[in-house]
Amino acid sequence: MSLVFLSHSSTDKPTARRIRDELEAKGLQVWLDEVEIRVGHSIPNKLASGLDSADVLCLLISKEALASKWVMREYHVFLHKSMKDNRPIIPCRLDTSDIPTLISDIKYADFSCGFASGMSALLGAVVIEEEIAQRRMVEAVKTIIETVLAAHSSEPRKRLLELIMAGIENQKMTEAQDRLLAELATACDGADARDFEGAVTIGDFDVWYVTEEIEIALKELRQECSA
Repeated sequence: MSLVFLSHSSTDKPTARRIRDELEAKGLQVWLDEVEIRVGHSIPNKLASGLDSADVLCLLISKEALASKWVMREYHVFLHKSMKDNRPIIPCRLDTSDIPTLISDIKYADFSCGFASGMSALLGAVVIEEEIAQRRMVEAVKTIIETVLAAHSSEPRKRLLELIMAGIENQKMTEAQDRLLAELATACDGADARDFEGAVTIGDFDVWYVTEEIEIALKELRQECSA
């Protein structure tokens, strides 16, 4: 699930809270400073961690936001990540302020004419970006699974995939299934930690669990074998 970082000025906090509530009501994860940063926390460190983890930046643009050093720092940090990792920035215009030049070509969610219309546009954009992000994750996961399969090249791919799929959430898995899932877990943890760490985990009673992206990737690879 995508993590949405809400960048806003303190003056726009009430609007940020309303947007947070609407996004969470749709099942989306939201990073909001007043929730994530507690007394005793390092503000720069928590902001950096939030920006690193975020999949989408919702930049709440207003006269106050454009004058805020914190908002501009968050925007510029994420802009670099957007250009490097293709993580989207969604401008949300709260008043008649101009959109920053470097993202002025991006269609913005216009809250200046009403919260409901702006929120509808934002939700549509976030859902689309979440679907794109998941598709990108599935394709990346397929590459990781392929490395595990390649280590067992003497075995039929279809059989290996079926063994892995049958071993998920199964308390009575075979030694071969346990070994393959352990290899997949190691491969995921050894890849990009931000995206894949913990994608395959072992829980109580030595039962293996995987993320939705892993399940989709396994099913698609299995279907490709049958095609």
